[in-house]
Amino acid sequence: MPEKQSKELEFKFIPLTEEELPEDVKRTFKLHRISRNCKNKLIKIGEELDFKTTFEWKISGGSIDVVWYIEKEIPAICQIIPIVAFEIETSSRTRKHIKGDIFNLQLLNAPFNVVIFLKEGFKNGKEFESILKVSKVYAKTTKNTYIRTGEEIDEWLEKVKKK
Repeated sequence: MPEKQSKELEFKFIPLTEEELPEDVKRTFKLHRISRNCKNKLIKIGEELDFKTTFEWKISGGSIDVVWYIEKEIPAICQIIPIVAFEIETSSRTRKHIKGDIFNLQLLNAPFNVVIFLKEGFKNGKEFESILKVSKVYAKTTKNTYIRTGEEIDEWLEKVKKK
């Protein structure tokens, strides 16, 4: 007759403070936090400029991080018109990933598309400058995609606060 197996649960230590988390989890939390902060700034800027704003605008196969839009009744066509769409990158990405960001922005068909790179999420300045440079080359293949940095978003926020 087979031995009975114990049905007791094995409890494992669960970290209670951020310092106790594994390094990869800490990094994930950091990247999420800086992305969320940038999204909040973009929402604030959009609202100050009298746009309606939203996070995670759904598109075929994914979503756009932040969109500024207007509501306008155009009979038999639409009521909500996206004006500016933003994708936010917080760490090094492959060229294919950046092309995907630009493609997703084009799918939305907003007049203005912006990919924002947040330097504080990158491992070093060289990595950041390299991805910024190649992204600007890709953006030039479109007529309405712009590459910006987190520092520029901070400047935008300061400008709209002064109004």
